[in-house]
Amino acid sequence: MDNDRPQSSIPKRRVLKRGKSGETSDNDINPLMKKTVLYSQKRPDDSKDDF
Repeated sequence: MDNDRPQSSIPKRRVLKRGKSGETSDNDINPLMKKTVLYSQKRPDDSKDDF
C-alpha cells in the first residue's frame, strides 16, 4: 500500500473520502467537504491527525 503514503499529502477532504469507505460518492463527500474546509481553516495542522 505504498500509494497511501503520497496520498497523505493530498488535502484532508480526500483522506476523509478514502478513510470513510474507500468509494464514497461525491454526494456523500459534499457535506463532509464543507465541514472539513471549515475544520481545516481552524486547525491547519490537522494533517497530524491523519497519523
